[in-house]
Amino acid sequence: MRRITTAVAAAAVAAVAVTGCSQVAQLRPVAGDSLASLRTTTIDTVLAAGDTFKSAPVCTADGTDLSCEGLTTDGVAVLSKGQMTATTEIPSEFADQVPGWAKDTDTFLVAEVTVGSDVLFKGLAIEVLDENGRTQQ
Repeated sequence: MRRITTAVAAAAVAAVAVTGCSQVAQLRPVAGDSLASLRTTTIDTVLAAGDTFKSAPVCTADGTDLSCEGLTTDGVAVLSKGQMTATTEIPSEFADQVPGWAKDTDTFLVAEVTVGSDVLFKGLAIEVLDENGRTQQ
């Protein structure tokens, strides 16, 4: 009887472990590379605007050009575009967004996040990431 109880308990633990694997596979880094930084900027910006996601942004890269696409719970398209830009080539309109502690950073992610036709954010992703206690990679 003890062996059966032990076997059942082990099977239950194994079932829980296997179920947990699918959840672990969905975890994303807070930041880790430029693509993760754009994804995090997109999510943080959309959530701060009071929208929620039906499908979280899926991001792709083509060289230094990055993009993410998702949907709000209302079915409105969430789009973001980003480009890694050398510090010396940051558009002048965003130069004031560079925090003092980041002046020695080699590159910055210039991003634009839209929901439908509304532009929620346009500027250096580091502004959103820093505001939310994250780092640009």
